[in-house]
Amino acid sequence: MKRTDYAMGPRANYWSDSPDNVWLDEQGQLHLRMTERNGRWYSAEVCSEESFGYGDYAFFLASRVDQLDPSVVAALFTYETDDREIDIEFSRWGCVNVPNTQYGIQPFGTLDERTCQVYPFARRGFRFQTATIGTLTTHRFGWRPGTVSFSSDHGHVLARTRPTLAEWTYTGSVPTPGVERVHMSLWWAKNAPPVMKPTGPQELVVTAVLLPPDLR
Repeated sequence: MKRTDYAMGPRANYWSDSPDNVWLDEQGQLHLRMTERNGRWYSAEVCSEESFGYGDYAFFLASRVDQLDPSVVAALFTYETDDREIDIEFSRWGCVNVPNTQYGIQPFGTLDERTCQVYPFARRGFRFQTATIGTLTTHRFGWRPGTVSFSSDHGHVLARTRPTLAEWTYTGSVPTPGVERVHMSLWWAKNAPPVMKPTGPQELVVTAVLLPPDLR
């Protein structure tokens, strides 16, 4: 669990490991929650102790990622450095009328957050609109040499021939395995001018995660 007594990235957030921000419920589901205490917003993140390398990753969610505050980011990703990162992110980045989900291979940049102008992804990412049916969704990526294949579905499913939400495959400059870790985080993207504060506590619920070599 990530904990800091000072603001640090991404976006100069304060990170808390308090049971108010990170906990497991009676069903074993992971809850990441953003809360405000004494005028300060606290974000939440967990990461794996191990690196898993090439293979298939699946995240089973049980919360309405399409209803997160526009100022907030929920992220499922592998990370070693800013240039060695594979992302699934749910956010509007403070822009109400832009798609709320993106797949990406860092580095990429597609949105001017001051004007909310969307720019092409330079073929390193894919942005789309998620509108869930109920609270359950599944999000995956398959990481192979030179290729990352993403897909998302309504409900909790290992795989479908045709995903019900989105799919996208990137072939190109793909990170190779190193000392990357699996991260899940919920954080405040709009804490710098022009600031947009969340309207209330925000939450991401993760029912399960399958990591290589579990997902076969």
